[in-house]
Amino acid sequence: MDPMYGSEEDECGRRNPPYVKLQNFKKVYPDTADFLRNATGAGGHPRFRSCQTGNYDLYLPFIERGLELLNPQGRLGYIAPSLWRYNEYGEGIRALLHAGGNLDRWIDFGSYQVFDEAIIYTALQFYSRNKNDRVRFALAPTGEVTRIHDWDDPNWYVTYKELPKNDAWIFVARPELAVIKKLAKNCKRLDDRSVARNIFVGMQTSADHIYHLERAGKNRYLFQPPKPEGSKTKPAKEEVSIEDAIMHPLVSGQEANRYQIPRTSTYILFPYRVQPGQVELLTQKQMGQAHPKAWAYLKRFQAQLRARESSAFNDENWYRFGRHQNIDKQEDRKLIVAQTVNRLSVCPDDKGAFYLNNVRVNGILPRKDSEFWYLLGILNSQVADWVFRRIAKPKEGGYYEANKQFIAPLPIPTATPRDITAVSNLAKRLTELHSARCKTVSDLGRRFEACDAVEKAEEWLWPSEVRSVETLRAKAPKELSTREKAIWATQERAKQINAATERLQDRLRIGAVLEVELDEGELRLKDEGTTVLDGVFVDPNEAELILIDWRNFLRGNRITEAISAASLSRQLRCIRKTDNTAIAKQIAELHAQLSRLDNEIMASETALNNAVYVLFGLSSSEILMVQSDR
Repeated sequence: MDPMYGSEEDECGRRNPPYVKLQNFKKVYPDTADFLRNATGAGGHPRFRSCQTGNYDLYLPFIERGLELLNPQGRLGYIAPSLWRYNEYGEGIRALLHAGGNLDRWIDFGSYQVFDEAIIYTALQFYSRNKNDRVRFALAPTGEVTRIHDWDDPNWYVTYKELPKNDAWIFVARPELAVIKKLAKNCKRLDDRSVARNIFVGMQTSADHIYHLERAGKNRYLFQPPKPEGSKTKPAKEEVSIEDAIMHPLVSGQEANRYQIPRTSTYILFPYRVQPGQVELLTQKQMGQAHPKAWAYLKRFQAQLRARESSAFNDENWYRFGRHQNIDKQEDRKLIVAQTVNRLSVCPDDKGAFYLNNVRVNGILPRKDSEFWYLLGILNSQVADWVFRRIAKPKEGGYYEANKQFIAPLPIPTATPRDITAVSNLAKRLTELHSARCKTVSDLGRRFEACDAVEKAEEWLWPSEVRSVETLRAKAPKELSTREKAIWATQERAKQINAATERLQDRLRIGAVLEVELDEGELRLKDEGTTVLDGVFVDPNEAELILIDWRNFLRGNRITEAISAASLSRQLRCIRKTDNTAIAKQIAELHAQLSRLDNEIMASETALNNAVYVLFGLSSSEILMVQSDR
C-alpha cells in the first residue's frame, strides 16, 4: 500500500501509521479529511478528538483508533512522528492521552533520521488500554536502542500529574526536570506581560522576490528575477532605481547572530507610514509624489501583485503586503531571535533600525526600556539556553526551533536595579565584542580570499597512514603488469584514505569545538585536550599561514551531525598561500586581534553566567549540570 495514503508495513508484518499532513491529505481525499474532522460519536462529541486542533497529521487518528481497538489488557506500539508532544495540532491527542493515561513508554530519536526517504522526527511509542500513572521514556539521539537504560530507572519517567493536559510535554531526566520546575516557580516567563509586551514574527509580503532587494548603492538596488519554470539557473540580477527613503534593512534568521548588531545587504520596499498607534498604506498619489521611482518599480509587477492568493489583492491597494500583522512594530527597540538554531541566539536592535522578515526570525519587545540589555544577557546565558534545548522542538543536524511557543516559557529572574545594571553592562560589552569579532572575521576572510587556494593531497594530511600512488606502485606485487600495478596502487590508496577518514570520523564528537596547535612543525587538532588529528607536518614557510587558516575555519564552529570527516578533511587540505607580504602581515595582525577578542569574550561570558547563576538561585550541583551540557 502507498505509505503516503495507507499504513506502512515493515518486513515483520507490523503496520505503522501513515505520515501525511492534513493539507496534503485534503488535496487527494477531501471527503475523508472532512469526515475525520467533523464526524461525531456518542453524545454528539467529536468522533476523533485528535483531529480537532490545528492541521493535524493523519497518524494521530491512527493512534486514537488503535487505542479503541485494544482489549482491556491490550498494548500496541508504533514508530511515529514525535512532534505531537510540542505542536499545536497535538493538543487534541495530548488531552486524550492525558485523560486515559494510555502512553506507557517512549523512545525518542530526537533529530536522528530513522528513515532515508524524508526528514521525519520519530519515536517508538508504546500504548496500553489500561491507565498508566506515568510515562517511562528513553533518549536515543544516535539511533541506538540497544543501550536503553532499565525501564525502572527512577530518573527516567514523568507522571501524568506532572504533564499538562494541553501544553507541550517535556521528557527530560528527573534531575533536569526538577531544575526546570524550580526555575518556573521562582521566575517569570518571558511572555509575562510585566517582562515582554510582545513576541512577534516578521512581515509577510506574499511576494518577497518583488519587495526584497539587495542594496547596491545610493538609491540603487538589485532585483532577482525568479527562476523560469523548468530552468535550473536563476536569471542575472537587474539593477533598479528606488528611493532610499522607502527602503529599510531587513533581517532574516541567518543575520540574527548572538549578541551581534545585524549586518544585512537585503532591504525591504515598505509602502507604509507608521505613526504611534497607527499604520497607513501610502496612497497611489502619495507613492507617485514622494517615491516616484519606487512606484514605477511596483507598477511593473501590478499584474502579479493583484493575482496573489487567487486575486485577493485585485483592488486599488494591490501593492500592499500579504499580511498587515506586526508592521507597526518594526521600528521599535527590540531583541531579535534567530528561529532555527543549535543554541539560543538573541541579538539587539536597540535603535529600531532593522525590519524583520517572516523567515526564521522573531522579535521581542521588552516591557521596560531599562531592562532591554538585561533581557539580552539573560536570554543569551547558559541557563536560558539549557532550558530552551529541553523544551524546544528538535530539528535535523542538532538544531532547535526557537519560535514563540518555545521561547515564551523561558524563565526570567526578578532582579534588583543593581543586578540589572551589572548584567546589562556585561550584555552591552558582549555586544561590542561580538560585533567587533564579526568585523574582524570578515576582514580576515577578505584577505584569505586574496590568497591562492592550494589543495594538498591526502597523504599530506595523513602522512603516516596514506601513501602516494607512486610509492604504492613500487610496492605492488611483482607478478602484476604495469597497468595492473597502477590499478592496484590506486585501489590500495583509496583503502588507506577510507581507513584514515573512518578513524577521523570515530574521533569527531558531536558538539565539539576543535582547537588547532602548531608544535615544532607539526599541526594537531584537539577536542578539549584529546587528540583528534596529528602528524600533519608542514613547511616552515607555510606553517603560520596554515595555522591561522585552520583556526579561522574551526573557531566557534561546533561539530554537528552534518559535518563528516570527509568534508572536514577536504577543508583542512585546502590551504592558502601568498607571496604578498602585506597580506601575510595583515592576516597575522588580524589573527592576533581575533585571539584577544575571543579571550575577552570568554571572560565576559563567564562573568555574565556567574551573575546569572546567582539570580536564578542555582546550587553548585545545578550549576555543574548546566555547565556539563556543553
